[in-house]
Amino acid sequence: MALSDLTYIEIFEGLFALITLTITVSIGIGIIYKFKKSNNNKLVPIGIFWALMGSPWVSASITFIMYIFVDFGLSPIMYICIAASPYPLAVMIWIRSYGILTELKFRKPLFYIYCIISGIFYALLFSFLFSGDPELISLIGVLEGKFNIHFGIVVLTIGSFGFLSVCFTGVHFSLRSMKINDKLIKRKSRFLLLAFILYTVGVLSDSIVPTIFTFFTVLFRAFVILSGILFYLAFFYRKRLTELTVKA
Repeated sequence: MALSDLTYIEIFEGLFALITLTITVSIGIGIIYKFKKSNNNKLVPIGIFWALMGSPWVSASITFIMYIFVDFGLSPIMYICIAASPYPLAVMIWIRSYGILTELKFRKPLFYIYCIISGIFYALLFSFLFSGDPELISLIGVLEGKFNIHFGIVVLTIGSFGFLSVCFTGVHFSLRSMKINDKLIKRKSRFLLLAFILYTVGVLSDSIVPTIFTFFTVLFRAFVILSGILFYLAFFYRKRLTELTVKA
């Protein structure tokens, strides 16, 4: 195992990134499988959306695996590119699913607006990142150490807009569903609301608090993992769990 170039903190960063990514993607795949099994293909993208919600930890996971086997990681440009690329796609998928779930009359125009914004983002991302100009690259991000990125103004602006869009629409859909006069749906909606809240708190806190504070890193990643479990339960109950929650 070739980890000689990594400090204990970096090993911790890489390992927990890999664990968080694996669980998040597994939950997304589980959602895809359940919807496919029930022939509800219109909602299969929800599973893809949740799998892509693990994108903040993709680059760190790949680099960690590379250090295990070949003793070097991704180049700074590829690290930043892989870290920044999936999230706009996740936002577009969720906005489309949100429109279907809420039966919005203007869901198609709304989806197209997010497609245009994402297109602008990708155009800036690839043109700046592969320009060879350090100043333009810094507008996308700069790799600090082996597992940390300081994102530039382009990613922060559009990324924050996308992140807030997902959080707002997720909370709105959850609260709207709670108003339905059905005890089971109300309980599912509470799971969904808590999932979006925990994911928001987990990701924001994880990005702000340095990894050297091990306890908090574990706690915030646990929030993200728990949010995925709650997201899954919001759409799919096992029969026994359904009986218990209905009686509660």
